[in-house]
Amino acid sequence: MTNERRQSKVRTHISGNTWLVIEQLINLDWSQEQISLWLKSFCAISISHEWIYQYILQDKAHGGDLHRYLRCQKQRRKRYGNYNRGGQLIDRVCIDERPAIVDLETVLNSV
Repeated sequence: MTNERRQSKVRTHISGNTWLVIEQLINLDWSQEQISLWLKSFCAISISHEWIYQYILQDKAHGGDLHRYLRCQKQRRKRYGNYNRGGQLIDRVCIDERPAIVDLETVLNSV
């Protein structure tokens, strides 16, 4: 049920001709931001630069070559995941091995 609702909501309102214009501008080495602002200013079409970027990545997944015109050719990294973000503390001591004085509720002020 939720999948049906989700798929019924996802509809792009961007025509195929607009995507052809976007592809031509990408081939002219325009950035996604430039294309987005140009379309908004001169064609009254509002499309975000992120949509254009996702379109390029989708094209790459289908064997296209639009990704070669991206200005930044770095390896794309996963934003979220379960890799260890924090570093390991050197010579860390387990909390079970802490000294007994730590369990006291008094606070020692040594100035």
